[in-house]
Amino acid sequence: MATPLNRFTGNEILSISQARLAISLGDEPLRRTRTTNFIVVDAPSAYNVILGRSALNKFRAIVSTYCQKVKFPVDDQVGEVKGDQLAARRCYVEMVKTEAKAAQKTPRQR
Repeated sequence: MATPLNRFTGNEILSISQARLAISLGDEPLRRTRTTNFIVVDAPSAYNVILGRSALNKFRAIVSTYCQKVKFPVDDQVGEVKGDQLAARRCYVEMVKTEAKAAQKTPRQR
């Protein structure tokens, strides 16, 4: 059963399949790997993948958008993934532009 997803601009897109993949956060020796389900969609995007709450919960991750970091426990230590503010901004701007163009081509149905 396909469940519609809401895109950034509010229009809906249907999933085409699902994939169960192993993902890793961090660098050795502070790396954690978990398997999670991904929903596959046919839509242009500046992002390769978006991690949702369930995936972040599997890692027991804490996200700080202000600090551009994700931290997670690894044994008795803390692993982290540092973001790149310029890359994040470019992805965001590109995504909004792409979504706005798609929304103009396909008006929202209610």
